Amino acid sequence: MGVSKKNRRKIIVEQREFYWYVCEDVDDFPEAATGDLRVVNILSEDKTFIVRYHIGQSVPELRHVTIIGHEFGGGMEPGSWRRFLCPDWCPGLIVNPAVVRRIIEWCLDPVSRIAVDYAGRPVESQGGDPG
Repeated sequence: MGVSKKNRRKIIVEQREFYWYVCEDVDDFPEAATGDLRVVNILSEDKTFIVRYHIGQSVPELRHVTIIGHEFGGGMEPGSWRRFLCPDWCPGLIVNPAVVRRIIEWCLDPVSRIAVDYAGRPVESQGGDPG
């Protein structure tokens, strides 16, 4: 089943269609969020790539992206709701297609990442590749 396109913007990255939208999230926001509870949601048509980035994460050491889909780092990984330290893509709290493109490209890059818990604190690897 495809993605609902209602109230979502389309962006094409590496010849693939992704859909994105921004909404307020009062239930699942990081401890490092300060006031701005908006989250950027990005997903692929087939839903293998689903990523959430909370805009108002003000503590650089705890800033992270949440991976809900199986596609990340250039491959497919088991499990969902994985979190990794990431750059600040919205320093001015502004989300536009260029920001969304940077998030997607970063998430598809096969570079090793630092896994963190829900609060952005590094977690120990449980065997295998930590990335």
